[in-house]
Amino acid sequence: MAVAHEEIEPGRLVSAIHDLLIRYGYPPDRVTDWWTEATWSALGGRTPRQAWDNHEYEKVWKTISDAYAATAKAGERLARDQRHQAILDARIAELKHRNGL
Repeated sequence: MAVAHEEIEPGRLVSAIHDLLIRYGYPPDRVTDWWTEATWSALGGRTPRQAWDNHEYEKVWKTISDAYAATAKAGERLARDQRHQAILDARIAELKHRNGL
């Protein structure tokens, strides 16, 4: 049975957010910066920290999980795009030629 995020202790939810950020490539030494550096329209123009301090834990979780879902969807779309793949193949060939590979 799944537990709604709003039922999870905020400390555990923040750990899950940090894990998600790192798992998807956010530099571990910059995870704290994610909370305070940028504002998000999904958070009403506030930083994740400002929303978190307002006890909007679920909203912060949804913002980051939606962002990564959109990234994954874009990646899947590009993986099916033959024109995009041709551009990548040409760039790889160019780099191999330039580096004598």
